[in-house]
Amino acid sequence: MDASPGRPEKISRPAANGSLAGGSGNALLRLLFLALFWTACAQETPSYRDLTVRVAAPETTGHPAAGTGFLLIDDDPNLILCRVRLDNLGRGSQIQMSEFRLEIEDCSIEVSSADEHGRLSFHFVPPGSYWVVNLDPVRLGEDRVIWAHPVRVPGDEAAPEVRLQRSNAALFVVD
Repeated sequence: MDASPGRPEKISRPAANGSLAGGSGNALLRLLFLALFWTACAQETPSYRDLTVRVAAPETTGHPAAGTGFLLIDDDPNLILCRVRLDNLGRGSQIQMSEFRLEIEDCSIEVSSADEHGRLSFHFVPPGSYWVVNLDPVRLGEDRVIWAHPVRVPGDEAAPEVRLQRSNAALFVVD
């Protein structure tokens, strides 16, 4: 089309159906928008992991941890002990243990129970640092033990399996 003096040249617009026939700009803009939107959504969603815990126990009939409840908490149990001043387990220790239990339960992310093989899982755990804690002691031979085991759940790889055993127990309970 010839442009006459004083009159701008007519610019053709892309086809309304988004086809490449009328110009590829519209289709490319749509693809670019979708790619940017998809990338933004993927970055906002944390990569959740399953965390598996295995309680090691001597060979016995029935696993001693079967049915025991474990909590995944996001607060350091040592700081919780300091908050409830659980330093002298003499008189009034039942009241202190109740306060400790309530504090632990308040910061729990998830609760799970050990199966008949001493295994349990916490599902859809976001990346971060946690502690695996049991509030009811597990009998391992002559000992009753409680764990407060730290674990880190990575965001870019599989979470490690946590092994709870006598050597990494936090507390041995005396009968």
